[in-house]
Amino acid sequence: MATFLSALASSFGFYQEWEQKRLDLLWYQGTERKPSVVIEHESYWRSKIAAVVRKLLSFRAPLRVLVTYLWPPIPVADAGPPVRKILNAIERSIRSSRSSRKGEFVVVIGGDLEEPQDWVAYAWDEERKDWTPLAQSPP
Repeated sequence: MATFLSALASSFGFYQEWEQKRLDLLWYQGTERKPSVVIEHESYWRSKIAAVVRKLLSFRAPLRVLVTYLWPPIPVADAGPPVRKILNAIERSIRSSRSSRKGEFVVVIGGDLEEPQDWVAYAWDEERKDWTPLAQSPP
């Protein structure tokens, strides 16, 4: 995943740093000193979700991204309740956080590990206090 994200960062014109400032990935635009995007990649969300969300929210980046996976791995198309469980856990952490909620918070959830294009993405809508679907991998 890190190699893919590095290539993605470069394609969007960002410079990527790895494992800096307690975060997995930070994307910088040009010569900016503050990251534009901060990313946490958490394979096992259940035990660490609250801490990961707090960590992401503690950085004042315009975009905060959490990448995680369904466990056990199943196709996201068949995973309404498990996906909702992850989103609810993240939402509880966002709502209970005292950190700034300025900027965007996005979660990408992978499903079947044998299918790298099996994923779904949501953005937290602070105004509506709900998740907005961004995209889902093609069937």
